[in-house]
Amino acid sequence: AGAASGAGADEAAHAAATRAWTRVSGSIPQLLDAFFKRMAPAKAAHAAASGAAATASAKPTSHSPPPALPEPHPPRPSLRAPHGRPPAAAAAAAPTSLSLPDRHPHVHSAPELPPGLASFCDDLHMMSRFSRLQPVAGLQVGETLSTSHMVCAAAFDRDDEFLALAGVSKRIKIFELAGLLGHVHGVGPAPSSDGAGDGGGDGAMSAAAEVPHGSVLHYPVLEIASRSRLSNVSWNSYIKGHLASCDYDGVVTLWDANTAVELLAFEEHGKRVWSVDWCRMDPSRLVSASDDGTAKVWSMNQEHSVLTIDGRSNVCCACFSPASSHLLALATASFKTLLYDLRRPAAPISVIHGHQKAVSYARFMSANNLVTASTDNTVRLWDIRGSPAELPLPPPPRVPGAAAAQSAARGADPSLAMTYGGHTNRRNFVGLSVTPDGYIACGSEDNSAYAYYKAMPSPLASTPCAPFSCPVYGSAVRAAAPSACSGGLGVLRGALMDPGPPGQFVSAVCWTGSGEHLVAANSVGLVSIMELV
Repeated sequence: AGAASGAGADEAAHAAATRAWTRVSGSIPQLLDAFFKRMAPAKAAHAAASGAAATASAKPTSHSPPPALPEPHPPRPSLRAPHGRPPAAAAAAAPTSLSLPDRHPHVHSAPELPPGLASFCDDLHMMSRFSRLQPVAGLQVGETLSTSHMVCAAAFDRDDEFLALAGVSKRIKIFELAGLLGHVHGVGPAPSSDGAGDGGGDGAMSAAAEVPHGSVLHYPVLEIASRSRLSNVSWNSYIKGHLASCDYDGVVTLWDANTAVELLAFEEHGKRVWSVDWCRMDPSRLVSASDDGTAKVWSMNQEHSVLTIDGRSNVCCACFSPASSHLLALATASFKTLLYDLRRPAAPISVIHGHQKAVSYARFMSANNLVTASTDNTVRLWDIRGSPAELPLPPPPRVPGAAAAQSAARGADPSLAMTYGGHTNRRNFVGLSVTPDGYIACGSEDNSAYAYYKAMPSPLASTPCAPFSCPVYGSAVRAAAPSACSGGLGVLRGALMDPGPPGQFVSAVCWTGSGEHLVAANSVGLVSIMELV
């Protein structure tokens, strides 16, 4: 019996290894290129150490110990602080390197390997784990598939409990993730034989209810009406239920999502506001980016902006570093990404060149890594080591010698670490989302969501944003508002959603904080929830 069980384990291990090899065998040239790039610093260090040892051994009166072996690759701590932890404590615990994912706790670098090779082994394992994006749930946010229901932004709250969707329909719809996944994972209630759900007539339902022809509806737990079309939403990472939105009229609004009450409305921008982002290290502050060429920093404790930064062109996106309340990245229409130290906001500390068209998004993957997306069909990863998150405040310009001191304080200029291609993005905002453990997602104008891993330039996986056919109910999934319902049952006609008009593209993507699920929404109101498998 023991021999049989051992043979079975060997066969299972062999099958797993075969599947892993199948997934990566098509990327051997890129893997070899990544391997040699990783090993180049280690080889240079070894050559320098060998040269120093040879020089020392040539002197009869000098004796030096042999060069030390490279330090083993250290385990990578998680960047994400536990929920409910004060920002100051999170700052103290924030690392300066990428973390291995909690979903693969068994992955460890071999301690005897040099750092470059150990890092390459980690990346190879992460790549071989997944080969495709599997849709597991989905919904349609409007009655019809139309550009009037385009989803411009998707965001999960700090606990991955609620999903907020916003767009040109002038409404923020908030769904419970467990309800959306219920018909797949058995969380939600089973459909009743008489077609009635378990909710009342108020429309605040998170579970699916059976309706004529088997169509499944998802009710938002909350809907918030806006005065204008919405371009972005962002949840506060520390204060549960606080949500910020920005719109085409240039207004930044703070909401209490528990009560749908407007807390503050900032109206200083002169044109459309494209993005809004909360500061993780100071949850009372947020930043907005606008077509008026400025980024503004706001505080929940003030009615007016705290700071205005001149981006010198349309600012498409602004975001805070996850490890510093002072470091800010701006993506601009002038093909540049600007890094600002808010303690010295008169000029950027770094200007990142490289994209050939407007930079539409910027996202921090970690304290040292910034990801940008552009309408030049590329996503790029930048090493921004030496940012003000780790450096002292430079002296003011009026002090003699300040320019040289400030230049030294900046450290090395950001360098391009990787360019990703495979998706199509020439004219639209298609979304960008990253995880701390190195996964990148973006939309595409071929109406697909693409996933990349930080170490490889080609897509890890992609899948279309299409009507989702429920494996349990055997039909498509819709979302409805209470006004579209009859007695709270949400009756719709037809069994399956039509494919919709041509020219669709993915307009928003968002990973959950855990990186377990990816949401992709498109230009006609289709939403797909996916997993990497």
